Amino acid sequence: MKRLTEKQQQILKFVMEFENTEGMAPTVYELADYFGVKTSTIFAHLLALQRKGKISRTSKARSLKIIGAYQTIKSRTEPEKRFVFQIPDDSMSDFGIYSGDVVFAATDQDPGPGDFVVIIADNETIMRSFYPAPNGNIELRPANSVYKSQFCNQRDVNIRGVVTALQRKYLSNGAVRQIP
Repeated sequence: MKRLTEKQQQILKFVMEFENTEGMAPTVYELADYFGVKTSTIFAHLLALQRKGKISRTSKARSLKIIGAYQTIKSRTEPEKRFVFQIPDDSMSDFGIYSGDVVFAATDQDPGPGDFVVIIADNETIMRSFYPAPNGNIELRPANSVYKSQFCNQRDVNIRGVVTALQRKYLSNGAVRQIP
């Protein structure tokens, strides 16, 4: 998959921040106004992001959705301390966590060894097991042999939260969806 351009990264960041503050996705016009470009330029960027599997959208206003991103759960007692994240891949399948599952994460907890974390690394929001290493380094360990561990300095990643719960999607007839 092709890497995101700097402008595409900026657009994704703006959309996430807009959703967290406004509670809805921005319109194409709001994006164009913020970036000081024409709507046709924004449409081109959004089409590229769709092709790269980073967003989905329809022709309706405010239908823009970031795929695999987190969404803040608004609460009167604990504002912005919890969020939900839809698992974008099968990197944690050996632990029974599959693409499409939803996890709940807490932003007010520090991760410990082996904790599942939602993290932004290499411009992707992913879930991995967290393992501290010497000198401020960490290992982000998947639970699927197809994926490799990532080793990085904790300053170079954005730990969004520690996973506290999992929700599995069921079919309307009550059956569990088929897992390969």
